[in-house]
Parts: sequence; C-alpha cells; structure tokens
Amino acid sequence: MTYLRDMSIRRKVLAVIMLTSSIALLLACGAFAAYDWLSTRESLVHRLATMADVVGANCTAALVFDNTEDAQQTLAALRAEPRLVAGDVYNRAGRAFAHYGSRSPSDRLPQPVLPDYRFGEDYLEVWRPIELDGERLGTIYLCSELSELEDRMARYGQIAVVFLVAASLVTLLIGSRLRAVITEPILRLQGAMQAVRDNPSYSVRAEKHGDDELGQLADGFNAMLTRIADRDEALRTSLVEKEVLLKEVHHRVKNNLQIIASLLDLQANSITDDATVEVLRESRDRVRSMALIHEHLYGTEELGRIDLSDYVQDLCSSVAASYGLNNVQVLPKVDDIVLNIDTAIPCGLIINELLSNALKYAFPEGKGCVRIEVRRAPEGEMGYVMTVADDGVGLPASVDPTASASLGLQLVHALAQQIHGVLTCDRQGGTTMRIHFNPLRPA
Repeated sequence: MTYLRDMSIRRKVLAVIMLTSSIALLLACGAFAAYDWLSTRESLVHRLATMADVVGANCTAALVFDNTEDAQQTLAALRAEPRLVAGDVYNRAGRAFAHYGSRSPSDRLPQPVLPDYRFGEDYLEVWRPIELDGERLGTIYLCSELSELEDRMARYGQIAVVFLVAASLVTLLIGSRLRAVITEPILRLQGAMQAVRDNPSYSVRAEKHGDDELGQLADGFNAMLTRIADRDEALRTSLVEKEVLLKEVHHRVKNNLQIIASLLDLQANSITDDATVEVLRESRDRVRSMALIHEHLYGTEELGRIDLSDYVQDLCSSVAASYGLNNVQVLPKVDDIVLNIDTAIPCGLIINELLSNALKYAFPEGKGCVRIEVRRAPEGEMGYVMTVADDGVGLPASVDPTASASLGLQLVHALAQQIHGVLTCDRQGGTTMRIHFNPLRPA
C-alpha cells in the first residue's frame, strides 16, 4: 500500500479506519449473503417437497382407479404457484399419467437423484413418491423457477449497499472524531521537533498526553533535548574558555612580536653601518606586519579569520609612517574580503615587502603614489588578485622578480608560491606587481 506512505498522519489514520471497517463490513455482508443463499435454497427445497407430498396425496385415488382426469384436475391446482413451470404424475411403471405446466411432458419418469431434488442453472426439480398404506403407487415430479432466489439475492445486495454506505458514513464521522486521540500527540511531537529545527532552542518540550507508547516517545524526546541542552551548554562554556585562551595567546604573541620589533629598532639605532641598519629595519617591518595580524585576531569576534580591508589599511599606514615620505601617497583599496590566518600572514608579508621596496627605490625625488589593491578575480580566474603598483622610476629590466638576488623579492616569490599564487610584473608607467591566488584551507 505505497499510496499510504506519503499521506499525512491524519489522513493515514482515517484511511486505515475506513479501509479496515469497510473490509470487515464486506466480509460480514458476504457471510450473511452466503448464509441467506444456502438457507433460502433449503427453504425452497422443503417448500416444493411439501407441495409435492400434498399434491401426491391428493392423486392417490386417481392412481388407484386409473382416473387420469381426476389427476389432471388435482395438478391444475398448481396454477396458484406462478413460479412452478411443470408438474407430472407417473404411475408405478414410470409412465406419464398426468401433466401440468408449460414444459413438454416426458413419457418416462426423469431419472431422480438423491436426495430426490436437483438444482439446475435456473430451476429446481423435486421427486416425491406417492404411497398408500406403505405401497408405492407412483411418483410426482415438480419443477420450479429460481427467480425467487435471484430476487432475494438482488434485494439483499441492494440492502447491503445501503448498509455499507450508511455504515461508512458513520465510521467516517466517528473516525474523524476519534483519530485525534492518536494524531494529536504525534502532531504536537512533530511541532516540537520543527520548533527545535527552525530555531535551535533546546528548552522546547513535547507535551505528554498519556502513558502509552506516544507518551513514552514524548518522554524520550524531552530527555534527549535535556541531554543535548546540557551538552550544548557545556560545549558553549568550553568554547568561551578556549576563545578567551586563544585571544590571550594572540595578545601575548602580538606583544612578543612588538618587543622583538622594538629590540630590532633599538639595535638599528646603535649601529652606524647603513646597510646593517637597513636590514634590521626591514626585519622590524616584517615582524610588525605579523604582530598586526595577531592584534586584529585579538580584537575580532571570529578567531582565525581576518578582515583583510582593515588589516591592509593599518599595515599600509604603519609601513608608510616608518619611511616618513610625506609627498608619497599610499592608497590601499581592498574588497570586503575575509581570509584565514594561514593566507592573511603571507599576504601581509608580501604587501609589506612590495610597499617597502616601492617607498625605498621608486621615488628618488620623494614624490609619487603607490596603490595597493586586493579584489575578487573575474569569473573563470583564480579567487583573488593582489596588486601593488607605483608610478615611480620602474623596476630595471635586468631584475627578474621570480629569480632576483634581492632578499625582499625572493621572499615575495616564496610567499606567492606558498599561497599557490602566480606572480606577474608590469613595468609600464612605473612598476605593477600582481599576484593571482586562492586562499589556503586552514590546517
């Protein structure tokens, strides 16, 4: 019964009630019809046999005195029974003695069968002996139509149809009222489940209607929600504790990196060799770019993910301030992008290196503009495009960014490979370094 599978529980219960009651009523009507059919057949046999005995008794004198006319007149009384189609009297030799009815008489007695009656397709035949003082004088044969049985079965069928319709209507009415006993607890349990699903709140409880299986199911559902709520609360508490701990870790890492940057800055102030000072300051800026990452992580609600726009703004301001070039504009422009820490740190170091190189070498006259952009790539290309472009003197043609002896460019190339990026260089109208990359998946 696959058609019941997708019905609502209300319709399913009502359909089961109607189907069960209909089958039971059909079986009951069939049993009564079979009983009535059998009892009516027995009644027809008994009635026709009784009639045959009465008519046969009235024909004894005619048989004794061989008076055919008297026997014929006696058989004429059978016209009072309209369903009787034939009536014959046979003498003791089995020859026709008198006849009544529309059927042609038989010269010889039709061979009787035990128990002296026979049902044909649409008729009933009865044979009864005609006796006087224990001596058999002859046999009477009656043949009757079965229209009475057919009419009775037809009338019984009409009554059964009316009864089935009436009983079905009553069952539908009562079933519609009683189905709530089963469906309401289930529907309330379903409502509680939907409430938890649509708005995860484990304070919801299913209403219990009794101590039956549905009541036990409601108790089990409520107990499950209680356990989930307890575990959820324990998990929330654990997550809060871990978030606090992780923020503290980022805070301490940021402080330590800032201390390292300050130490490098102090070391640079005590050294007179310009090349060494430059190396120390470059290392300081790299440390600061990483410290800035942890500072943003410490202040964010979503640990492990960086709002790249805010981070690049702060990084560019920090690098530009360290060089003190008032006539060089640094213009960051970043789409609304959030990256995980594994991708944000290499991106920050790349921007730090390329911006530092531009501020150091691109503007010998101390005037110009550097644009830093990070945007989503057009459809069909890698996920993001990072660009650092200046309008300065340009990168010499002899310098290959992917195979340079410069530590800064080597670092840029290595970091681009780390984020699976593709580095390209455009030397027209200054220098434009562009990296197409996809964000790394967190480890």
